[in-house]
This record gives sequence, structure tokens and C-alpha cells, in this order.
Amino acid sequence: MEAISRGVLVGYALALLFLSGVDVVLLKMVVVAAKQSQSLLDDVLFLSASSMAFYLLPLVSAGIGVNLLSFSITQHLRVSP
Repeated sequence: MEAISRGVLVGYALALLFLSGVDVVLLKMVVVAAKQSQSLLDDVLFLSASSMAFYLLPLVSAGIGVNLLSFSITQHLRVSP
């Protein structure tokens, strides 16, 4: 089994962080659009307390990205005997 290179790992981590940021921005845009629409269904879905569940995916993906990034940094800083 081959090890993944540090550059690829950092690239994946930064991509996850970027995508989670884009996801949060898009969710905020959807909430604004839901406030302006006449439909009651999107009000129930995006303006209620259950809408916090939509923020779980970017939170998890950002957490994984930070974890990968910190793993890469600690491996780089590890002193080899």
C-alpha cells in the first residue's frame, strides 16, 4: 500500500475547507431567498430550527479538512530518530 504524499493531503484538506465555506455561503443565500418567497413550504424548511441540520455537512467536512491539515503539519514537524 502506497502512502499518500503530503502535498496531495494538504490539497484535499484545503479543498474540503473551501467547499465547506462555499456550502455555508450558498445556504445563507437560500435562506435569504426563502424569506423573500411566497411559499410556506420553504419557510418551514429553511427558517425553522431544523434548518441547523443543513449546516451539519459543511461543519463535518470542515472538521475533516482541519484534521487532515493538522495531521500533515504534525507529520512534517515530527523529528525522525
